[in-house]
Amino acid sequence: MKAIACLGLALCLLAGLCACGQSAYEKDMSEYMSALSNATEEVTTTEVITTEAEPKPFEYTVTQRIHDDMPEFIFTLHGYGDGAYVNISEIEISGEDFSQQLDGFETENRFSLEDDYGLVFADFNTDGYLDIQLHQYRGGSMHNTPSLFWLWDTKQKKYVENKQLEEISEEHWVSVQDGRLLCGFRDGAFGYCLSVYSYINHTFVEIEREDVHPLNWDDVHNSIFVRDTYKLIGGELKLVSTEEEDWP
Repeated sequence: MKAIACLGLALCLLAGLCACGQSAYEKDMSEYMSALSNATEEVTTTEVITTEAEPKPFEYTVTQRIHDDMPEFIFTLHGYGDGAYVNISEIEISGEDFSQQLDGFETENRFSLEDDYGLVFADFNTDGYLDIQLHQYRGGSMHNTPSLFWLWDTKQKKYVENKQLEEISEEHWVSVQDGRLLCGFRDGAFGYCLSVYSYINHTFVEIEREDVHPLNWDDVHNSIFVRDTYKLIGGELKLVSTEEEDWP
């Protein structure tokens, strides 16, 4: 009986200690949460407002004679911008007894005065009249130059949009060099394609192509390069020569 009484007393003391410990723990936690709550209430946040320059109306004018037998035209680019870079949405053309407006488009990337805001004059169809190219947005690693094109129509005596050149420019750069229309792109870092086009029956026809690529794509740094040349024969491009050479 004495042993049982001692055991009961010990259990009672242990229960009391646990009760006291639990009470102290709950008190500490209550004080901690209260302090944390007060600290949180005292924290103030400051809203940071960033502002960008408001786009403003933009105009850029250039004078160009598109043919020796014609008077000078005034080409005015209209758009909006926030400084040195602008987006173009309209080209207004005026001259002696002439007026035309090209619109319904927008350049998606911003161009600068360094590249005449993406405006290029060139004779793409080799008829002796300067046509219009307007870079629409920046190309990629292929060196393509996505652009809008308008060709001067001698019968209608106005500029007419050319969808075919626009499609070609999606994957190629387009340029007139030595009276020839050249279109090309980079094939990765170790190859390229260069095409020559001719304007035949109101259509741009690829008459020659040059493909340069590694002989062994698995080891391009030590590979010999292959130059394949194609020419338009019988209405289709045919391979006319293949040459191996060091990287040009």
